[in-house]
Amino acid sequence: MHDLPRGKMTTTARWKQSGRGGVCISEDGGKTWKLSVEGMGDDSPSTCIVLDPKSAPGTVLCMLPRYNKGVFKSTDDGKTWQLKNNGIVDNTCAFELTLTSNGTLFLTVSITPTFKTGPDDPRVYSGAVYRSTDGAESWTKLNVSNSNLFPNGIDYDRKNPNRIYVGCWANNARGSDTGESTGMPGGIFVSEDNGTTWTSIFDKTKNVYDVTVDPYHPGDCIAIPLISQPIAVMITARHGKGY
Repeated sequence: MHDLPRGKMTTTARWKQSGRGGVCISEDGGKTWKLSVEGMGDDSPSTCIVLDPKSAPGTVLCMLPRYNKGVFKSTDDGKTWQLKNNGIVDNTCAFELTLTSNGTLFLTVSITPTFKTGPDDPRVYSGAVYRSTDGAESWTKLNVSNSNLFPNGIDYDRKNPNRIYVGCWANNARGSDTGESTGMPGGIFVSEDNGTTWTSIFDKTKNVYDVTVDPYHPGDCIAIPLISQPIAVMITARHGKGY
């Protein structure tokens, strides 16, 4: 599937049958590859992978979000996988994982239609941001906003790993150019306490696809918003205080 997490890909329930994916491993510098999906299958898209740099060879900790399944974890260099959704509720459209230098994991889950009463049901599961401090064994949902949410990219300040940035899409229920409005706040949110509390620091009407912290200027954050058309611009937020 292409264009995830844009909601145009999930406007009908058929996407759950057609979406496929997995992970491949190369042990010779990319010359050859082999599929490695034992324990998770290949029936949902994989959108991101995180390797724990502190893992010992042979026991590398790998974590993988699967769109529609949740989060899978491997402790044997990706040979086998286990589902780790403890604390993740309802919506399992896991999209992006971020591992900070203090060992905390942050997960974004995309907003998606529920299809509870049929393929044309417009109601949605809100997106969410989760935190794990035990290597994905359990997850805590974070209160970024009191309304529906469509979070995308997350990054953290390398000088202060408790400072977390998350970019969000605005207003549109399905993340595309048309659809039911839910009043979702877009823009950028920042947390100074490892995700416990959040503050908006950028225009809530903008669709922000990703955020990246500038490694050469501690406290600066570069955002890539999508403003009605797919045009990338950069905004600098200094120390989470403005833009």
